[in-house]
Amino acid sequence: MSGEWRDIQLGEVAEFEMGQAPSSRFVSEDGRGLPFLQGNAEFGTRYPVPKLVCSQPTKLSEENDVLISVRAPVGAINLSNVQYAIGRGLAAIRFNDMDANFGWHAVKFAAPQLNKVAQGSTFEAIGKTELGRLHIPFPPLPEQRRIAAILDMLDRTIEGTQHIITKLKVTRQGLLHDLLTRGLDETGQLRDPVRHPEKFKDTELGRVPREWSVERIGNICELGRGRVISKPYLETHRGIYPVYSSQTKDDGLFGKIDTFDFEGDHVTWTTDGANAGTVFFRTGQFNCTNVCGILSAKNQLNLHYLALALANRTQAHVSYVGNPKLMNNIMAAIKVPVPPISEQYAIIYALKGDSARIRTESAQLLKLKSLKRGLMDDLLTGRVRVPEAAVSKHEDSLARAGVRSDVIPDAPADLPIMPPPPPVVPQPHAMFRTASSADVQAISQWTRELQEAVQGQQVGLYSPEALDGVLPELLAATIDRESIQLVPSLLARAGVRFMLLPHPKGSRANGAAFYLDEPGRTQPVVGLSLRLPYLDVFWFNLLHELGHIRLNHTPVLDEALGTGDQNPYSADEQAANAFARELLIPAAVWQPFLADGMPSSGRIKRLATSLGRHPAVVAGRVGYDTGNWGAVNAPDLRPTVERELRELAATLMP
Repeated sequence: MSGEWRDIQLGEVAEFEMGQAPSSRFVSEDGRGLPFLQGNAEFGTRYPVPKLVCSQPTKLSEENDVLISVRAPVGAINLSNVQYAIGRGLAAIRFNDMDANFGWHAVKFAAPQLNKVAQGSTFEAIGKTELGRLHIPFPPLPEQRRIAAILDMLDRTIEGTQHIITKLKVTRQGLLHDLLTRGLDETGQLRDPVRHPEKFKDTELGRVPREWSVERIGNICELGRGRVISKPYLETHRGIYPVYSSQTKDDGLFGKIDTFDFEGDHVTWTTDGANAGTVFFRTGQFNCTNVCGILSAKNQLNLHYLALALANRTQAHVSYVGNPKLMNNIMAAIKVPVPPISEQYAIIYALKGDSARIRTESAQLLKLKSLKRGLMDDLLTGRVRVPEAAVSKHEDSLARAGVRSDVIPDAPADLPIMPPPPPVVPQPHAMFRTASSADVQAISQWTRELQEAVQGQQVGLYSPEALDGVLPELLAATIDRESIQLVPSLLARAGVRFMLLPHPKGSRANGAAFYLDEPGRTQPVVGLSLRLPYLDVFWFNLLHELGHIRLNHTPVLDEALGTGDQNPYSADEQAANAFARELLIPAAVWQPFLADGMPSSGRIKRLATSLGRHPAVVAGRVGYDTGNWGAVNAPDLRPTVERELRELAATLMP
């Protein structure tokens, strides 16, 4: 701890009111009394959401008390915004010698200590003694208030962003219901069953458009299962191919291994356990555990559409006798509405806007939470102090990162920061992506400028696993032009420094990847130029350079690798290209798509929608593979993003 700080026990500055269960005859859902909290099941994001009332409570929390769970899961906390009756699963912490707002943040920061204490008991729980011994920081009172003000501002921003995401999801769910029951007519509008009842028909699933059919899953899909993949197997077979399990967190991602069992588009669902019936759309190369069922299309069928149509129907077919189950034979009998294939694509495309906005807001939420974690670690340990004038400056900075902003910075410029990385190495070894006939000296100059520009950037610890963890979010950002603004913060979470820098005359540089600490390789840097400012070029070059990092390629001093056909790639360049191509458009999807001949703009857009990509990603690949750039260079297919890139570059420059 820094000077003037003390490490104290919670009991030195707070009193505790341990909850007690009232008689059940005084508890009801709609009677008179105080709101009653039995335990942390009623906890919200910050404040409780009570479901019961108690007419004769035995124990009470007061406004501004910190509510903490003293039974499993021990340590969850909420803030008492009114007077509550509290049951035996909770305790109220009432501060008498500490700022209450600071106390809330301090307890939240220290609460994980209680898990270790609770796990040492037969029944996972803690009492007043254990609470009183919880170690928390104790800075001077004025600094407590300054720290609390900064963290409170971040909390309000986080809560506002969560509210936006909730509203967007509700809106999307309403649109999805209409799309799955009314569909879209030839003009792209929702059909109207009231004004045009003749366009609908009665089916066992209700009224659907006349052009639709009702099909059993077993008639339109092949059904399969995953295999047993244990945690020890994950450890001994580490790789880049995702393994999905029965869980719903992180889209069901269980880990990654070095082989894949499935390729292309599929629908998966959880067959056993608490999440039985949960449906996901999967694409690319992946694996599933034995508690996942797999659907692949027999005929023309957009599996992304099928996942949406199934998700609304599976829960009604889950068996809750014993362990919840939705086995293959039951899944095969489920019926779903099936529009013509063109309308399936149109439905997916109609959801694109809401889905992209939800992804953007969710990415911003992750950034805010990451910023909050970092600030708590700095400010609640005393490692970084908050001077008296700092709060108003932070308030201005955080206001610029408000929930309505398109871009929320990783950290305002005047927030406390950790020490910068080691000094610049005079001449870095790097891996370059350039055009042919590039000037090697110009490339070296550009790389040195990149290295100087990233000094002072604050990033997490790099590991291949950390990079793997942000790749799905990077790929989700390929959906629109604006989301390129999210790249620096996503890469910073993975420990990768990122910079956009104009290339010197003669360098013809597109990108470079190197390390600040070669040969240690713990501080990777990816730099891109503003050359060829197309959206597809940006994403391909970025993933190409990340491929060098992820595949652990050895940087070579002043290596200039051409991208023209007349300059053969090295093995590392070919591998980085393959890495980027497969992530953007898996080969299993691309090869049959291009085999049908030169695609129309409509086919390009439909494929992009099914993959969650901007059409430019597909259009650029078509242009590269066919050489017919004239067919794909329309602005609605392949826009330039020079303005967006220059704006982003301006925010990155020190």
